[in-house]
Amino acid sequence: MFTTSTNEHDAGASQTNQPLDVAAPDTMPVRFGDWLKMQTGLPDSNRFPGNHLPGDRLPGDPFQVAVALLNWLDERHRANGEATGPIGFSPWQLSWQPGINRVSAVKPDDNGAGTPPDLLAYSSPEQSGKTDFQPDYRSDYFALGVVLYELTTGYPPFAGTDPANTVFKILTTEPPLAEVLNSAVPRPLSLIINKLLAKNPDERYQSADGLRHDLVRANEWAWQSGEFTPGLADRRATFLANSVVVGIEPALQRITTLIRHANANGQKGFVWIEGATGTGKTTLLNQLDDRLFADYFVLRANLLANATQPLAALRRSIEGMVEVVLTLPADMQQDIYVHLLNQVASLLPVLIEFCPAMSRLTGDVDDKLVPLPGGAGQERLAYALGGFLNALMLAGRPVVWLMDDFQDASDTSLRLLDALARETSLAQLTFVIAVGPVKTTTSGVDGSTQPVVTESARRLLTALGYDLVNADPTAPTDWLTVSLGG
Repeated sequence: MFTTSTNEHDAGASQTNQPLDVAAPDTMPVRFGDWLKMQTGLPDSNRFPGNHLPGDRLPGDPFQVAVALLNWLDERHRANGEATGPIGFSPWQLSWQPGINRVSAVKPDDNGAGTPPDLLAYSSPEQSGKTDFQPDYRSDYFALGVVLYELTTGYPPFAGTDPANTVFKILTTEPPLAEVLNSAVPRPLSLIINKLLAKNPDERYQSADGLRHDLVRANEWAWQSGEFTPGLADRRATFLANSVVVGIEPALQRITTLIRHANANGQKGFVWIEGATGTGKTTLLNQLDDRLFADYFVLRANLLANATQPLAALRRSIEGMVEVVLTLPADMQQDIYVHLLNQVASLLPVLIEFCPAMSRLTGDVDDKLVPLPGGAGQERLAYALGGFLNALMLAGRPVVWLMDDFQDASDTSLRLLDALARETSLAQLTFVIAVGPVKTTTSGVDGSTQPVVTESARRLLTALGYDLVNADPTAPTDWLTVSLGG
């Protein structure tokens, strides 16, 4: 773990160039902006151009500060719900108790600290009204990135000479990585901050869980070798009003019942969720993810076709699961690794070529190993992925694969999923597939419309036990169809 020790200073030490730790008692609340100023030596809340920290030290433990700020934000976001825009905050609007890492909001004081003008340097590009994006909770993640950048470097990332210039820099300037200004900043933390400061909110973290996961992982990674990729375990957050949850509750109960029944009977499960755009398919998948996460290995994939990388969505899905595995207790990680070796030891090079992140679980392997016979390369890949999924199940948890926008999946993805669906060893695997509007054709007999199903989709549905003619499930797969919005 990366930590820094408390530093003692002579009474005459200058606060402008010596980071200070808050004096005892550590539990005494202080305004976060004042604490930040003491830590970095920055002169005031407008701090331009700023005095950067010495290049070989960090103030306190930035990981703990980041998690504390994130927890406070997450509580506020969940309390406000999905319809509420960003909270909007600056260090001068927060109270901080460093000894117990507690953050709370404070009202503006008589000197005006914490008033709206103080927010400008912490505002996201979309809050300027000059981009195509609407402000939302991810705008607060941008503000968090600004605070962490200041904490770790002593520099504000977008300091302008006047308000208009500050907004211009927020919209156009890419600040150097924190590690460039302060060599004591671990690269993983520097990359996390950089992701938080993305101009496009879709490129920032999408959830508190994903960011919290990376902060914990980065603190452990700190000075280890190898590349750190932020955001692999991230997923879009939803803050649902109670009425929305109540509305989809019957569907949630039906789906979870089928999944548990299929697992108990050693069968594959399949859930087909259909509905027009805006009927709640993605919301339903998000809620399933939250409910199943503790007892299942849950993979997520958005199958929007990518012409240049047709398997990109499935690769990201597997990468996300590798990140989840690496957060498990060491003995469970070891079980999964042993089961993986027993399943597909000779195919590990194939698996790692498809998903380089897998090497963090397997370690280096001999890339000269000859794969098992199996025909085409995609069949070997399907066999290798099946071995990974089976290793997860043998470790004690069934697997649920949630897939959105199935109607846009590439033929390459569908062929790979078809091979997995036909793998008889994957008995505790459930596919939950959400399908949006699909092309239809009119029958010349009775004038009714029928969905246009590609041959790849037809093969996959047949493998999962779906009778396309009668639209009715057949054994041996537990099947459920959920229609939303009509």
